[in-house]
Amino acid sequence: MKIITTVLALGSAALAINQKFAKNFTVFHVNPAKYGAVPLNMDTGDSYGDMFFDLHNAIAEPLECPLGASSGHGCDNPEVDDKNLAVNKLVLEMDYRFSGYAKCNIGVNGTDGHGNVCADDTYCCYCSAGGTAGRAAIPCNATVGRENVRDYFGRSSSSSHGGRCKEGSPDYECFRTNAAKKFTVANPGWWYSTLDTGACSVHPGSATNCTWRVVTVEKRVTKACRNEKFFGAVEDVDKTCFNTCPKGAGLGRNTSDACWIRCFYKAVVGQDADKPINGTDMQGIPLNTLVGMWEKAFDDESAGGCPPLEIS
Repeated sequence: MKIITTVLALGSAALAINQKFAKNFTVFHVNPAKYGAVPLNMDTGDSYGDMFFDLHNAIAEPLECPLGASSGHGCDNPEVDDKNLAVNKLVLEMDYRFSGYAKCNIGVNGTDGHGNVCADDTYCCYCSAGGTAGRAAIPCNATVGRENVRDYFGRSSSSSHGGRCKEGSPDYECFRTNAAKKFTVANPGWWYSTLDTGACSVHPGSATNCTWRVVTVEKRVTKACRNEKFFGAVEDVDKTCFNTCPKGAGLGRNTSDACWIRCFYKAVVGQDADKPINGTDMQGIPLNTLVGMWEKAFDDESAGGCPPLEIS
């Protein structure tokens, strides 16, 4: 597998993080393939956290956004809608003195999707005094940001994302909230934000601005192949439901069809996926089994994984 010089430079041991607080983390992230594997000014997650990005953002999007980008906020995310998406698996060395998570997004129509100016086709990161839930923008610092998926998205208070699933709510809001409630204290799902202000490749040898670096790029696959592995495994859990859904133009699965999406969440969360569910009553595919299905794409091809993309 070819790893170009830029990636090797980012992984150089000469770029030193304070070793008292340094630890390796395996992370994943999806992006349009043209941006490369290195998550500079991008958000990543552990396998649980990045799987949740699919459960929360990508899979339910056709229900929330029936008119595409014109449907409103959250319906024009290139990390969901780009036609040439890649999913990346890396090992990052990080200074684990984490700070608040930064939302990093690609600029569309001059904005980052949160009301902040962002040049088109550029990754911009947004930090706030209130963490993910806050709105007042503040300058981002050099520290790696971190967010607990279970704590933030699985809460039930009316002011949080979890409060969006009530009796009469759109089903996609309940799909998202209930998916978050599957996560556990042991495996809550973590999101990380790795900004240029803390990149060792940008600030080599800095005592304060070298907080993360790429150790290795383990594998890069197309999201289309990853979806094939993941969705196929979920479909096998409840073929009866999925077999009732109309096929796509190529007579295969149609992941934009409401029937398929609803069958997916019923398999993952349980038959009451579209209703408020107490976290202790969660059904569906066990969380660790589900994440194993999600990770399958990164196995060797001989073990059923996806073919690797060239790393750039």
